[in-house]
Amino acid sequence: MSKGILGIDHELERRYLTITESKIHSYTQSNLYRKNFIKVVDLNEDEIKDVVMEMEARLSNSWVDSEKDKELQKFFMDIYTSWYEYPKHQCWINPEAFIGSSYLKNMPESFFK
Repeated sequence: MSKGILGIDHELERRYLTITESKIHSYTQSNLYRKNFIKVVDLNEDEIKDVVMEMEARLSNSWVDSEKDKELQKFFMDIYTSWYEYPKHQCWINPEAFIGSSYLKNMPESFFK
């Protein structure tokens, strides 16, 4: 599982790509990430555990979203679907789809730009 992609602008800038940048740079070959100075960052054990626990709770209908969870999910989806290439690549998202709440809470504010 990948935590995200870290943009490295010729070793000068190290930061997570924004949601839109992540869509622009979603390659199918690892050499294209390297060519564009992007490093894929894996989730650590705790982050994987958090995602799995949330998924299990959602599947068993015991998960309760906080207001902050709902806000971050909406914010993410609004940015994701407003990407200018969105209609070309994806025309529908399952209304029950979500991004891991702990993942969104732990991403820096700049991720949501």
